[in-house]
Amino acid sequence: GQPQYSTFSLCAIDPVTGQSGAAVTTRVPFVGRAVPWVRAGVGAVCTQASTMVEYGTRGLDLMAKGVEPREALGQLLSDDAARESRQLGMIDMKGRAAAHTGKGNGDWAGSRQGLHYTVQANIMVGPEVVEAVARTFEATEGAGMPLAERMILALEAGQAKGGDRRWGNLQSAAIKVADPNDPGRGNDHITLAIEVGEHAE
Repeated sequence: GQPQYSTFSLCAIDPVTGQSGAAVTTRVPFVGRAVPWVRAGVGAVCTQASTMVEYGTRGLDLMAKGVEPREALGQLLSDDAARESRQLGMIDMKGRAAAHTGKGNGDWAGSRQGLHYTVQANIMVGPEVVEAVARTFEATEGAGMPLAERMILALEAGQAKGGDRRWGNLQSAAIKVADPNDPGRGNDHITLAIEVGEHAE
C-alpha cells in the first residue's frame, strides 16, 4: 500500500538567504504529494523509492532538534524492515547532508553530497544523471541566482542525461522552498511551491 516514487531529487540550502529547498522529478504522476519536504530554518528531506511519506516530517522534526542528517537517517531506518527498499536524502541549515540508498533499489541507484546539497536517484539510466545534477548545482554557487532557479536548472541537467529510465511513462515534477523571512500562507514559511501533476515533458 505504500507509494513507489523511483526518481531523482535534490535537497539544498542557500546559507545567504536561509532558504531550504527540495526538488524532484519522476515518471510517475503526482510526485509532489509524497517526496519533497522543507521547513524554514530546519532544512529539507526527500523520501522516495518505496516511499515512507512520514519520513518527511519525522526527518525534519529530528533535524529541528539538532540531530544531524546522518544520525537522523539512522534513527528513522533503525527498525524499518523495508529499509533496503527505501531511498532518502536530507540536509540541514548547517549544510550537513546525508542520503540512504537501500540495496533493494533498482539500477541505477545512488547519491552524491556536496557543498549545500545532496542529490539521490534510483531507476536511472546511469550515474551520469546524478553527476549532471551535482555539477550544474555546484556551477551556480555564488552566482546570485535564486535557490529555486538553481535547483530547477540542476534537475533539467539530469533529465537531459536521460533521467528516469522508464521512458514513455507520465512525468511529474515538484519543487518546494522554505524561507524564514517569508511568512508564506498561514505562517508556513513556504515561499515557493510548484507541482506539475503529470505532463509529457
